[in-house]
Amino acid sequence: MNPLIQHQFYVDPDQLTQPPTAALTYWVAQNGVFVRGQRPELDALLPVSRHEDRVLGLGILQPFVTLTQLDATWLELVVGIAKANLPNEVLFHWTQTPEGNWELAIPEQTQSVTHCQPTETGYDSSSHRAVIEIHSHGRSPAYFSATDDADETGGFRIYGVLGKLHQAQPELLLRVGLFGHFWIIPASAVFAPFESGCPLIDIAPSTLPYYRAKEPNHVHAAL
Repeated sequence: MNPLIQHQFYVDPDQLTQPPTAALTYWVAQNGVFVRGQRPELDALLPVSRHEDRVLGLGILQPFVTLTQLDATWLELVVGIAKANLPNEVLFHWTQTPEGNWELAIPEQTQSVTHCQPTETGYDSSSHRAVIEIHSHGRSPAYFSATDDADETGGFRIYGVLGKLHQAQPELLLRVGLFGHFWIIPASAVFAPFESGCPLIDIAPSTLPYYRAKEPNHVHAAL
């Protein structure tokens, strides 16, 4: 048995109030299988498989992502930097201080038209500590490539892609990555207020489960 992985049946809502004791906790619920991860800055429950046939006697779960939101003005800054790096890709990291303040890092990296890779990945690097990681795709659309999927299977954080940076309103796509499990989320789950004069277009699908944001924002939305 892997001590880093647990399997639980979801019966009582109080079960989710207890902090996980494993890196991955799989929950079997009435409406499907979910996986949860938690770190000081981020808590997420992702759908693994959903089904219409109910497993009687179990509770119903809804996926969520919980974190302290960033001000959307951060996006104006990274879009400007990404445009200045055209045609190359560029990588951005957000880390959080013990006081809960967000800090942006642009790590030392190798860059080309089709890739960006950090050169430092040690324990003290932003590559290791990042809660949010966004990279640009230059003039290409915002999407998660097979290379992105392979690179992002070993972490637990918010991942994002900026695309079509040559346009007046570039694209943004965000997802939660939990050790190989991924779930697309709306940009407004991470950056607030996203909709008010934002220089980006959020291309996340419009039919998504609800998410929740950590205090002090108290944002709850059903999509």
